[in-house]
Amino acid sequence: KVLYMKALSNAGLDVSVQELEKIIQNREQFQPAYIRYEAILAMRHLTNIMPRKVQKVLMPVFMQPREPTSVRQVAAYILMNSQPERSLLEMIARQINREPNRQVAAFSYNIMQTMANSTNPCQKQLASDLKLALRFTKEIRQSMYDSKFYYNSFQSQLRKIGLDISLFDVMSNNSIISQGSWWLSPLQCSRLLQPG
Repeated sequence: KVLYMKALSNAGLDVSVQELEKIIQNREQFQPAYIRYEAILAMRHLTNIMPRKVQKVLMPVFMQPREPTSVRQVAAYILMNSQPERSLLEMIARQINREPNRQVAAFSYNIMQTMANSTNPCQKQLASDLKLALRFTKEIRQSMYDSKFYYNSFQSQLRKIGLDISLFDVMSNNSIISQGSWWLSPLQCSRLLQPG
């Protein structure tokens, strides 16, 4: 199934969103968390093609406290990359304030704060909207046991090219051992570490 989802993702076709949505929402059968995680991650190539549809599918997943931590965290990541409007960012910020899951709250706050400081010219509006949305949430101080998002943007104004690199480390409320680390670039997604 993971290979199937990666093929759907790499195709980047708008029709693939229906298949991914079925897996994410568990309509046909129970799906393990890692399959749903991969299905959400597979939507990353659809964020430019159909951002509102991606948001419609993933926002309920992010807002539902009963969803697995890693599933909600990857939903937050994809939502931030789906050209969100300020109103959606403010909803996420308000959710962080009432979020019962420390890992989801810390990761979501961290990703918002990190992307608000982006130097990527293509994300100028997103960075501005994130700075405004962050006013609706309280600061969350990161501990070494919190899930983290790292982002770096390399831009050359002279050559008019750039590269964004993202890394996130998924932690659990029940363990000090990382659940996995992922490196993401616009071209690929590679799993660095997944214990177990």
